[in-house]
Amino acid sequence: MYHLSTAPAGARPAGKRGMRKEDSILIGLCADPPRPFASASAIDWGYLLRASAANRLDGIVFNALDRLGMLGAVPEAARVALEERYRRIVETVSVHLRHAQDLAARFSAAGLRMAVLRGPALGLTIYPKPYLRPFHDLDLLVPREELAGAKEILAAAGFLPEAGLLPDRYFEKHHLHLRRVHGQTRAVAEIHWAFDHPYAPTLVEIGALLARGRHAGPPGAPLVVLEPADSLVTLCLHLRKHCVFLDALRAEEDFPSLLIGERALLWLADIDRAARGMDAAGWERARKRAREWSLLEALESCRLAAERVWMALM
Repeated sequence: MYHLSTAPAGARPAGKRGMRKEDSILIGLCADPPRPFASASAIDWGYLLRASAANRLDGIVFNALDRLGMLGAVPEAARVALEERYRRIVETVSVHLRHAQDLAARFSAAGLRMAVLRGPALGLTIYPKPYLRPFHDLDLLVPREELAGAKEILAAAGFLPEAGLLPDRYFEKHHLHLRRVHGQTRAVAEIHWAFDHPYAPTLVEIGALLARGRHAGPPGAPLVVLEPADSLVTLCLHLRKHCVFLDALRAEEDFPSLLIGERALLWLADIDRAARGMDAAGWERARKRAREWSLLEALESCRLAAERVWMALM
């Protein structure tokens, strides 16, 4: 949801022309390839680091500054903070990927279907390093009819229901995923059987998505991820679900800054990278599936939003 109160301190309010310099720098660092900026001086690094953290972009920012040869020009306090954040991201991603590989092997041995979504899947497919796409939980997609078996597999792997939550039967009736926490590593896994709530008018076919899944990651321990067109359409659904005013924001002159205030820049960066990696045939598949799933408007809205943000750098 859109809450101006969650914008990083100092974010430019709606209605003012253009966007803040630090927002432009942050967007440029998220571009592929990253865009250099004139000087590391006269930048509010406190704001930039807050906006980066709020949008979960620390890994991308650190790597982009390093690639551009600009890391040494960053003030020491900001550089040390980014280095520490990147170290923590590498640790978190490494732990979750090991769990993902273990779970994939368990699902395969049990003859059950499962695909890894979003963060870990994107880090293995559209980003050059898994650590550049941070995440704090494993999103696992399973067929609704195999949910009981999926819960058993996660329990056997050490993932148990989080204390204090309502019983599973509530979430299975009214929601779209169950949350599990590993007893030792505290890694989090969410078992999804849908991409939106049961009352939403979307028609994503989970079985077909899983049948079209592809392998990614090390040859000895591959993970099943979504086919690129399926991934793009479901990423657009995810962004529109969490940023319901995306179209209204896009009409504002300072849309890029508003998107950063919405803490949604990483999701749009995912969509931009996924879209630019697709050929004409891939785009046609994405449009066809979006049309079948009543998501063509979401796909087009996110495409226009990505164009608007990165065209702002021109």
